[in-house]
Order: sequence, then structure tokens, then C-alpha cells
Amino acid sequence: MDEYEEEADEVVAPAKKSGLGLRIGLAAAIGLGALASGFLLTRPGRRLVADVFDGRRRTALESRVLDNLWSDRVLGRRRIDVAEVAPGRVTLRGRVRSRDEVGRAVAVAERAKGVTGVSEELEVTERT
Repeated sequence: MDEYEEEADEVVAPAKKSGLGLRIGLAAAIGLGALASGFLLTRPGRRLVADVFDGRRRTALESRVLDNLWSDRVLGRRRIDVAEVAPGRVTLRGRVRSRDEVGRAVAVAERAKGVTGVSEELEVTERT
């Protein structure tokens, strides 16, 4: 190997290392941006973190139904989860405070694009 080839090897190695550092730095900047913007403090942000931590991947339909539920002024404060049990069919699980909220949750879920059926396993726990 001549002197030129040795110099070329030395130049390539640092470039690979700096590429990895750039990716790590970029990921950290995105994470800090999400934290600073408040996204991680929102219910969808916290749900995203929990889903990633648990290794769960939501279907597009589950995400649409959850977005509708979170957008509701009452249901957005309740712990309701959504599972797509068959194409177009979802099941709602969690806790609400009244039978009226059960009906409201089902109606909100039915309005999501792509939903053909909704079943519910919601527990009513009245506030004391």
C-alpha cells in the first residue's frame, strides 16, 4: 500500500464517525424540540411515548378514532383505549363517568372515517 492509500483510509474513517454523531445530534434536537413545544405534555404525546415504550403500533383507524375521542371536550379527559378487532371494527375500553358518556364515546367513534362498527367494554365509574 502506498502513502496515498493510507491517507485515504484515514480520511474515510472520521467521516463515518461524524455521520453517526450527526444522526444522534439530530435525534436529540428533534426530541428537545418536541419537549419544548409541549407535544410530550399533551395526551397524544404521552400516548405516543407509551405506545413506543410498549412496542405497540396503532393502525390508522385506531389513530383516527383516538383523535376524535381526544378532540371531544368531555371524552378527551377520559382514559379510553381503542383496538381495531377486524377491518373497520373497533372496540372501546377504559373508564367513563356515566352511561351518557358511553353513548357519546360510541357516537364519536362511529363518526371516524373507515369505522363500520363499534363495540364497547367501557366501565362506568361515577365520580364520588
